[in-house]
Parts: sequence; structure tokens; C-alpha cells
Amino acid sequence: MQFLAKYGKMYATKSDLNSRFEVFSQTYDKVKEHNSAPIERFQMGINSFADMTEEEFASHYGRKGVLKSARRPQLKQAKNSTSNTTIPGEVDWHKAGKMTTPSDQGGCGSCWAFTTAATMEAAYAIKHNTSPNRFSVQHLIDCDNVNQGCGGGWMLDAYEFTKK
Repeated sequence: MQFLAKYGKMYATKSDLNSRFEVFSQTYDKVKEHNSAPIERFQMGINSFADMTEEEFASHYGRKGVLKSARRPQLKQAKNSTSNTTIPGEVDWHKAGKMTTPSDQGGCGSCWAFTTAATMEAAYAIKHNTSPNRFSVQHLIDCDNVNQGCGGGWMLDAYEFTKK
């Protein structure tokens, strides 16, 4: 009932409610089992999609493909540094407070924009030793003329856009 109230869920029939409750129960059990494992590096939680099967979620929100005009850019090789700086083997930027909270892209195929903004927020926070500030995902979706807004895109193209 808390799930229904929190996410404003309403179903047309009692049969729909019962079938959604069954899916929710399975998701809930999966989340509890995952979170009880001592070796997991992340925690799962209940969100507005907990009453959807994986197949339903994929059909509604899964990658629908990027338009053919979009290209997948190649990563550039990092330049070697001559600095004497010692680099730690591992850093948990989440524990260091440099990561923003997750966002919900809804039905818009804009994961490229959300990911671009989140990585730039974290990079800025790391470089300036601050807490992360939110950058505008909407600006990327609306103004980046190489990517296709809610129709998909590539993070590397979005990084190039933000440079300009």
C-alpha cells in the first residue's frame, strides 16, 4: 500500500492489482536478497518500476536504438603524465561525496544526457574539492544538435558539445 501511495499507482481492476502485486513481491524479494549479500558493491531499492517485469520495463524504457545519423565516437588515448603524483589503486568517489544522486529519465531515451551531466558534475566536484552541483540535463537534451534528444545519443558527442 505504501508503494501504491508513494508512486500514485492505480490499476483498472482487482485482477490487475493482484498481478502487479505478484510482480512487486518478486521484485521486493529480489531486492532484499541482493542487499543481504555481504559482497555486493551497491544497494538496490524499490522505485516506481517495481511492479513491472523486466520484459515490460525493457519494452517501455529500454534502448530503442540510436538514429542512423548518430555515430559512436571513438575514445582518445590518454596522454602519459610525467608527474610524480602517487595514484591510489582505488577511490570510492561515492563515499568521498563527489557523486550526485541518481535521476529518473522517465520515458525519454536520454540516458546519454543524464550520464554526461552526472560524470561532469562528479569531475567538477573532484577537481574543485566541492560537493557536486547539478548541471542541466535539459540543456543537453534541447540544445545538443548532434545527439537526438529523447531519441538517443552518445556521451562522447555530448562531451564535445559541452566543450563548445
